[in-house]
Amino acid sequence: MVATGRRPATVNRRLDALRRLCRWARGTGALNIDAAGNVRPMRTTRNRKPVGHLTDIEIHALLRAAGASSHGLAARNYAMMQVMLQAGLRVGEVAALRIADVTMNDRSGSLRIRHGKGLKAREVPLNATGRRALKQHLDRR
Repeated sequence: MVATGRRPATVNRRLDALRRLCRWARGTGALNIDAAGNVRPMRTTRNRKPVGHLTDIEIHALLRAAGASSHGLAARNYAMMQVMLQAGLRVGEVAALRIADVTMNDRSGSLRIRHGKGLKAREVPLNATGRRALKQHLDRR
């Protein structure tokens, strides 16, 4: 079997099917020896980095685009993007935020997510960058 261009998980799944077939054939007497008994699976490597993350250049371009919005929405859009990036929030969670969900002090802050994934409520801390962007937006309101 040629494994060229196949991922290790695919090759291992196919090898397992062959091992089971040979074991069955040996059990029924169709084979005298287990032909696939000594075949070892391919080694798999685990990715340590999350898949699909944004690079620093992409993050800065996204923040620049949000801050250059028209119709006076630049501060709001920039604050939304900062909150999503800094706190790891989903678009739907940010869209559902209310002013009452924001708690900010000089050195700390948090957001109350009422309906997150699985409709679960949670408190999310805000770092200084997220607090600053959100404060600028709220001061302009």
